Amino acid sequence: MRLSASYIWRLAIALILLICSISSSYAQDSISISHNRHWLKKLGDNKLFLSAVSGAPLFGAIALSERTNDKFRSLRNQYIPHFSTHIDDYLPYTPAIAMLGMKMAGVKSRSSWGRLFVSNAVSASLAISCGNAMKNSITYWRPDFGGPNSFPSGHTINGFMIATMFAKEYGYISPWLSAGAYSMATSTAIMRMANNRHWIRDVVVGAGIGILSTEIGYMIADALFKEKGLNVPDKYLFDDLSKPGFISVWFGKNIPLKGYPIDQETPFGLSSGTAIGIEGAYFFNKYIGVGGRWSVSSARAIGKDQKNMEEWVIYYLMSFSNCVYYTMSFSSGVYLSKNLGNRWLLGGKFLGDYVKYPTMRLNGNVIPRDHGFGFGTGASITFRARPNYGLKMFADLNVRPPHSTSEKKFWTSVTCGFAFSFLCPQ
Repeated sequence: MRLSASYIWRLAIALILLICSISSSYAQDSISISHNRHWLKKLGDNKLFLSAVSGAPLFGAIALSERTNDKFRSLRNQYIPHFSTHIDDYLPYTPAIAMLGMKMAGVKSRSSWGRLFVSNAVSASLAISCGNAMKNSITYWRPDFGGPNSFPSGHTINGFMIATMFAKEYGYISPWLSAGAYSMATSTAIMRMANNRHWIRDVVVGAGIGILSTEIGYMIADALFKEKGLNVPDKYLFDDLSKPGFISVWFGKNIPLKGYPIDQETPFGLSSGTAIGIEGAYFFNKYIGVGGRWSVSSARAIGKDQKNMEEWVIYYLMSFSNCVYYTMSFSSGVYLSKNLGNRWLLGGKFLGDYVKYPTMRLNGNVIPRDHGFGFGTGASITFRARPNYGLKMFADLNVRPPHSTSEKKFWTSVTCGFAFSFLCPQ
């Protein structure tokens, strides 16, 4: 498989991030690092920047193509084709009930009743008006053909809007309160896709709208009220993480770097594919910890004609056959971290993988399979939009074992993407 320019610069970014992560993990603070930390802290504390980055999923969704939508849906159809539940109709509103219940019970929140009402009313107005305007102006059919109003996901907008409200008001008490709220919002988004009601782009944009609308709503309320009715100022909530443990849900694009080895008689490559996963780590101190990752990826086989026919022609002909390829992997290993001020984290990792390959049919022939062990590394940068909620950009390099016992060559791929990361200091 030939590498395009976009693949090359993504690989370059991955390697640069990896070098920065490893070199800085154990570096001593110097005058220049202190200066950089001061600059990063000022940038991270800027409310306009905070609001923009908090809605990063909204902008990140621009990179999700129609083919990406199809690949995420193929993962759903492969593993849970008959999934159905109505829990996602009620789950997004649970944090709102908890927030009002705690407020009525006298538990101190960030805002007074008046400030809370204005902040939440402005946030909800922005989220609902933006979501409805997009639904009414953009014709996009649901994956189950239930209507042309799939984009964006209203359930996901509500879920992340309410979760952000709850985290702002009561996140200072315990990180696990924010974790619960965002877990419900994330579960809502996943169930909307599992129910075959929304595409991946619908829920990613919905999450961005929900978070961004709430950040802007609170920013407007802060400008109106100043310090009046503010019980817990935000500036006291962000401390350096002494043990930066995390749990994250991530989405990425998997980019094979060379032809996929089966055997000498079955030459073919893989298209860039889609990957999703869950990842977490426990840290012993601020620098090093252990953790693991579970991931599922999909891609489509690209035939390689023996008479030098262009690959894109073969891809076009094969795209209508059942040549979708799935991989599941389980990983564990060492995780590294470095605080850059109280808002930014550089991360690195070295993992061992157990890769489970599926039975695959290519042009009517069954491709033999074998499972095996590989390894990988990666780097990331996380911005703490909230004290215990971060948005992570990452690049991972994966070295995979051969698909069958008849082939001895390992193959490599790069996965680039973003994650919703819950930071849970121990």
